[in-house]
Amino acid sequence: MLVRIQSPEGQARIKAEPNEPITSLFDKIAAQLKLTKTFSLSRSTKADDIITVSDTQTLSGARIKHGDMLYLSFLKTAEAGAPDPVLDEVDAILDGLDGMVKRERDPRLCHESCGTGTRSCLHCLPLSPFDPAVLSKKDPPIKFLAFHSYIRQLQSGADHGRMLNLEEENCKINKDCKHCPGWPKSICTKCQPQAITVKRQTFRHVDYVEFASPTVVNTFIEAWRKGGVQRIGYMYGRYEPYDFVPLGIKAVVHAIYEPPQTGAADGLELRDDEHETLLDGIASKLNLQRVGWIFTDLEAEGTKGSVRYKRFISDTTTVFSAGEVLQAALMQSTYPNMVASKYSLDGKYGSKFVTCVVSGGEDKTVQITAFQATNQATSMARAELLAPSTRAANAMYVHEASDDLYVPEVHYQTQNEYGKEVKIKAEPEFPSDYLHVQLQTGSGTGAGFADLAPFVVENRGALGESQDLAALHKRFNGPGSLMLKCMDLHVMYFLATNAIVPLGDDINGLLESIASGEEMRVEGWAAMSPKWATLIMLMSESSMMDQGAMGGW
Repeated sequence: MLVRIQSPEGQARIKAEPNEPITSLFDKIAAQLKLTKTFSLSRSTKADDIITVSDTQTLSGARIKHGDMLYLSFLKTAEAGAPDPVLDEVDAILDGLDGMVKRERDPRLCHESCGTGTRSCLHCLPLSPFDPAVLSKKDPPIKFLAFHSYIRQLQSGADHGRMLNLEEENCKINKDCKHCPGWPKSICTKCQPQAITVKRQTFRHVDYVEFASPTVVNTFIEAWRKGGVQRIGYMYGRYEPYDFVPLGIKAVVHAIYEPPQTGAADGLELRDDEHETLLDGIASKLNLQRVGWIFTDLEAEGTKGSVRYKRFISDTTTVFSAGEVLQAALMQSTYPNMVASKYSLDGKYGSKFVTCVVSGGEDKTVQITAFQATNQATSMARAELLAPSTRAANAMYVHEASDDLYVPEVHYQTQNEYGKEVKIKAEPEFPSDYLHVQLQTGSGTGAGFADLAPFVVENRGALGESQDLAALHKRFNGPGSLMLKCMDLHVMYFLATNAIVPLGDDINGLLESIASGEEMRVEGWAAMSPKWATLIMLMSESSMMDQGAMGGW
């Protein structure tokens, strides 16, 4: 007989005999759909008629007949007893919202009772966050669903998301396969990855990048203005709800850390960073995390202050090059997006890590654009299938298979001259624009920090700027409370790493005091720390030697 199976991995038809044990059916399903995770079978989408796995009971004994449709669902992580992954705070907030978008009463079509209490008609009922009518009415229109809107869309089907399992595409062979010697000797269907069809991603994990203050990004760009060399930095901040997009997320950047690097007019080279782990720990205690990276691609042109506009789409240049998309994909792999186990068996899906490019706009002024590599790009980059093309900046090259690398067939979807969707084989290239989604950027007001004296950015010795006692004196002798002066990643980095009076373990007490938000607690820590007292004394002596007596301490 023939048994039909509906699953998150697709549909299948399984040939079986009525007198076969139920375990045999489970084995056949796992083999045909190449499943490695534990799953259950039921007779309905409501999972209220589970088929029990048994070595003794036959298919006919379980009332499974020819032509029956069985529904497969994976056992969730929580059901297996594993703890739920730790989510970003913004995800916990958005997951608790229904996301429905309220509409005003239409005076021409709504009933008289509409708008009173909870009464609504079809013309004023709230709309889903993924409804095209909601997205198209925004100014500018929203092109990509927010990630949590995308989840709501997946849950809107007949099964209400019961079979939902967010899983990244597997592009690697299974090297631990027990059924074959392995590539390149041979490969079986169980360890062979499926052919890849590259599609444009309809959603994005982050919808907006906001610099908390214009000073944050202007300070970063100033390095190019002073030295004429390109610069790279890691953006530290927080993920917060973004109201413009239904169930949207924005990355709010509070600081840009510049790692050790050697810059040039046409590129740069990163050097080893011995303090990277220490920096991440400091940031975490300030309730900050690494949310992305930013780099300059600037070239002066014409009048003073004008920059060349070179990131336009043509046969040879593009807004984001294939190499940049590939690098972004590799970096996103390092910062996975954790999701609730009810949505993903792996507890992770995609990444919130963003990429910002500082380059010249069409009006020859400095412009910041942002993007993320798609989940497909990240999976293919992890499997080492891709490389930037040498033919065009916006073309991605697919590696040829070798003894060391198995490469599945790669196709991409596009429209032909008749407007029909067709698949084209990447032989051996395809447009890299399929592999990224663009984000909007902007800046906040920086309220509360505008009057503070800026502190020198780290690792700028080659540009003639140094983090030293003179820079620290300028910061702490200016306006603002002690807590506000310390609430800066660059300041805390210097206090932790300077060779004059490094605070060492004392910095943990300062960070905890800052995190409490209590000014008196920060002042109390300063009064009790011998190392802080020594640092202030040396600052005062240095200032008196250079500029005369200093007041305010």
